[in-house]
Amino acid sequence: MSVIDFQKPSAIGGFSGLDRGVIYHADEFEPWIGLYSLEYESDADTETVVYVDGVGQRARLVLTGFQATVQCYLFPELTDGNTFDFTYRTFDPYGRTLIHLVYGCRASLSSMSNTSLDTTAHAQAFTVELSTVPRKLHHHGFRPASHLIIHESLAWPEALKAIENALYGTSTTDPRMPSIDEVIEILEQYVSLRVTAHGDGTWTAEEINTTGIIKMEDTTEFSITWDSAKYIDDQVYTIESL
Repeated sequence: MSVIDFQKPSAIGGFSGLDRGVIYHADEFEPWIGLYSLEYESDADTETVVYVDGVGQRARLVLTGFQATVQCYLFPELTDGNTFDFTYRTFDPYGRTLIHLVYGCRASLSSMSNTSLDTTAHAQAFTVELSTVPRKLHHHGFRPASHLIIHESLAWPEALKAIENALYGTSTTDPRMPSIDEVIEILEQYVSLRVTAHGDGTWTAEEINTTGIIKMEDTTEFSITWDSAKYIDDQVYTIESL
């Protein structure tokens, strides 16, 4: 099994604000070393903000389409002629990290240029255009998407660790790109309110990692105060984990 070691020094060097680029194709993966700039566009009409924890205090996802211009010093072989998946990290103005997962990428080489790394050495820089084909999601009724963003400060550490283990590998598993549906399922395991329908007309609700959502009013009555608990009329309501 392979674990991607992002601490290994690269001949190209590191760049602040953009790191942990990895390409995935079929059962193969390849770190994208030498990334130094990525500017992406998303269609505002396709953007979906997903709050996996009710009021959005945890696990805020953004699902969009994706087109990007990438500048880099190395051009991964797996991008050549293949449709591939791609992950990378960026940082917000406060230094907090965001993990980007991009699905169904195609790459085209736009230009090459020579760039000075210091007073004596020169490196060839590439400009690569990325485009995507949005994928249909099987969960939650969202429209097709190809770009998922996870804000690390808003995800439970256990969920984030599970996603990173999939992306970067462990001592027993190779790196791979989890589907958007799988990522949402992982995050659902760590929601604050978990609702389970048993298929026989009964259901249970339990608090996870928090208290105060479920309140016993007396020995026979309870109340649930949560964004996903909604009345349809004065007798019927719906409630879900999301």
